[in-house]
Amino acid sequence: MAIPVQARLFWRAYEKLAGPSLLQLPDDQLRAASDRRNRMLRLPGAAVIAGRPHPGVLVNQKTAALPDGTHLSVRTYRPAAKPLDVLPLVVYFHGGGFCSGEAYQSEWWCTHLAHDAEVVIASVDYRLAPEHRYPVPVEDCYAATRWAGDHAADLGADPGALTVMGESAGANLAAAVTLMARDRGGPPIARQVLLYPIVDLASQYPSESGNAAVPVLTPADLRAAHDRYATADQQREPYASPLRAATHADLPPALIQTAHHDPLRDQGSAYAAALRGGEVAVTLTDYVDALHGYATTPGLVPASRQALAQVVELLQAR
Repeated sequence: MAIPVQARLFWRAYEKLAGPSLLQLPDDQLRAASDRRNRMLRLPGAAVIAGRPHPGVLVNQKTAALPDGTHLSVRTYRPAAKPLDVLPLVVYFHGGGFCSGEAYQSEWWCTHLAHDAEVVIASVDYRLAPEHRYPVPVEDCYAATRWAGDHAADLGADPGALTVMGESAGANLAAAVTLMARDRGGPPIARQVLLYPIVDLASQYPSESGNAAVPVLTPADLRAAHDRYATADQQREPYASPLRAATHADLPPALIQTAHHDPLRDQGSAYAAALRGGEVAVTLTDYVDALHGYATTPGLVPASRQALAQVVELLQAR
């Protein structure tokens, strides 16, 4: 399948206007550029690309107090029609190459998922590189997952039905959290949902060269993001590269989605194979007309809605 025409045309215009890739900017320019992008996503016109939040969802800001004294912002979503019900809990980690982005960028995905699947979502604003390099972001995400489980009653959620979910770098963090939960004795995680995940920071895959010229993400972006997040030695550690774990046994069932026109495509299939090798149940779906980042660009990638529907169906089959 071909890249959607509207996505290709938009990206050509965006590249001319925006200049160099955010992920390849020098460290001293990255945070300001990321903050500008975050502000642009909040402008009314951005909904044409990023989608409109579902109106039938209650959105709130919480603060997760972590054991080390850190306080993280957590954006929560629940269907307005079920203000008092105890609902399954989803802990969500946004993408952005470990060094950009915020919970708000996933507003379309999280509001529609909360409404359609009837779940509570806690979307975590973990700390970002290069100010906070590995292992800080993944430890934030693990601690926030424990916090969400411990405070499930306050969120109106069931800690016994806990899903971790993320996109791109956030999917890396979600996968690593399942390893940490297994290795550290909890919290119990019922399933993991990984959207176009990064699972191996230290290797290159054929889909990188095959998709080197597609919109959104390039192999050079990947290398820059990985190096900003972790040193070469750290990139081989399993909590940085979940594919490199010694074993993938005793992990929760997984749904892995990949975008066909994405340098990361082969990493998703490699992780599915590793999980199956550990006797973990896996569903792997490659969206053949999708680009990297489809969960946050429904206005550009029609497959976004099909991908969302698959996750909704999974969460409803509880």
